[in-house]
Formats: sequence, C-alpha cells, structure tokens
Amino acid sequence: MSNVSDRATGEGAARDMAPGVRTGFPPQAFLIGAQKAGTTSLAYLLDRHPAIAVSDPKETYFFTQHWKRGLDWYRRQFPENDDVVFLDATPGYSMAPPEGFTGDPTLPTNIFRTDVPKRIHSVSPDARFIYLLRNPVGRTYSAYWHQVRAGVEKRPFREAIAVNPYYLSASDYEWQIRKYLEYFPIDRFLFLLFEDFVRDPEAASRRCCDFLGLPEAALDAGDGVQRNVTYTYSGVGKLVTTLVPHQGLLEGLTRAVRTLLPESCQDLIRRVMTRKVPKISDEDRAFLAAHFEDSMDRLERLTGLSVVAWR
Repeated sequence: MSNVSDRATGEGAARDMAPGVRTGFPPQAFLIGAQKAGTTSLAYLLDRHPAIAVSDPKETYFFTQHWKRGLDWYRRQFPENDDVVFLDATPGYSMAPPEGFTGDPTLPTNIFRTDVPKRIHSVSPDARFIYLLRNPVGRTYSAYWHQVRAGVEKRPFREAIAVNPYYLSASDYEWQIRKYLEYFPIDRFLFLLFEDFVRDPEAASRRCCDFLGLPEAALDAGDGVQRNVTYTYSGVGKLVTTLVPHQGLLEGLTRAVRTLLPESCQDLIRRVMTRKVPKISDEDRAFLAAHFEDSMDRLERLTGLSVVAWR
C-alpha cells in the first residue's frame, strides 16, 4: 500500500513519537481485527499519515500462514524506509479457533491459530494493537457471506455456523482479547467501535495516531473509506472468478480497478458483477443476539466499552 517516496516528510514526525514506539522493523503496530469491521478502510486512512507505512499487501498473515518463511520474508512486506512506523493490518490475527476445534476441511488449516499472540510477542514484545469491534451479529453474518463470495462456503447460514465455529469464535471479542492478555497488558490495546468509525473515520484515525504516539496529520477519508456493504457475486461475477486462477490474483485485479478506473466505471463493474446479499432473518438475528449476550457483557467488563447500541 505504501509508497516509500511519499514517506520523506514522515521522518521528523516519527521522531516525535512517544517513548517506546519504535520505527522500522519489526513492526510494533498491529491492526488485528476484527474481520469485516472496517480494517481495510482504517488501514487506508492510517497509510496516509506521513509517519506510518502499512505493509504491502495489507494483510501479511506472517504470524499465521507464513511464519516458516522467516523474518527476512516478513521484512520484505514493508518499505525500505526504517524511519516510519510499520503497521501490519491482518484481521486474521484475532481469529483464534475455539478450544478443541480441529478445523474445517473447506478452510486452510494454517489461517486460524491460537498461538499468534505468542509469536508476535517473540518478535515484537513492545507491540501495540488496534482492534475494531463490530456488532457480533452483523460481523458473523457478513463473515459468512465473505466466505460464500470466496467460493469456500456452500452451506446454509445456520448449518455453516454450527459446523464451523470459526464464525462465532471470531465474533467473541472478549475471548480473543484474553488470548493476547497472556502476553501483553491491556493498555497496549486501543479498542474502537465500528459504528463510531463509520460515523467519523477521521476522528477514529486521530485516536489511532495518538495511541501510537504520532502527531496529528490531515487524514482526509475521501473516497477511500468503504462502508462495509456486504455483497456476493452475480452470475457474471461468478463466471469471472472461475476464470481467475487464484484469490491473490483476483484481489490484485480488484486493487488495480480501484486505482486506475474512474468511480463511474467502478460503479458499473460492481453493478454487473455483484449483488447485495439478502438481509439476515429475524430468527437468525435473534439466535445470534442470544448467543453473544454473555460475550458482550464480558467484553464490557474487560474493556470498559459500552456496547449498548449492539443490543
């Protein structure tokens, strides 16, 4: 995401950071989730700060999928300029599976791990974490359709969340946080509500900069902030995805379209290739709300957040 040549003005700003926040590699700043809670948009905003460089690609998955590739591989995911704060924005770092879960054959086995906090601590013991939290009902439903769109989920919604508890586990934020607290104190975490971020993305990004000890900078959201409208592919979209050999290439083509084509052309492509997903049923909404009631209580007690709006 980051252009090294755009970071020349960031060196002075980075030097003014609060003590303990180090520039360069290994990264000390992590945007760990939650998936389908606006992390792409927040990373886009933070990448506009002259003293922050987001990895390229945004989601390195180093501490899950690519751990065996080693630190040299990890270093290459960031720009050469060591005078800025490196940010790894991988929501998969807060998707630890529930205890006893042995995996789902439809999903890669190395994406969801319980030892991510331990691995991060071994590389960056002074790390700080930004965690976007979305209403778990909406996040779970959106994550399901994310998998449907990727072509790896074929089951009906209720069957999918019953067979593969990853959907529910990733929305149990208190449980995910507890995994990190075995290695990091809670004051290393900034918790942001997705709803607040959507309402005022610039204010949320300023809170992140303050949390990282960075001076404020003009971080205009512009058209880069996506509103997390969940969609699935239309018949045309499914045909296109079958012609693309792998997901990484598809994501690369998507980034190229967003970068090179005017918004009017992008709108046309979206209308042809996608359609909005059906709304969640009242029955499914009630089921999820009941399931997450205790989890939300535990989250409030742990973090001091008020999530009354989720209820």
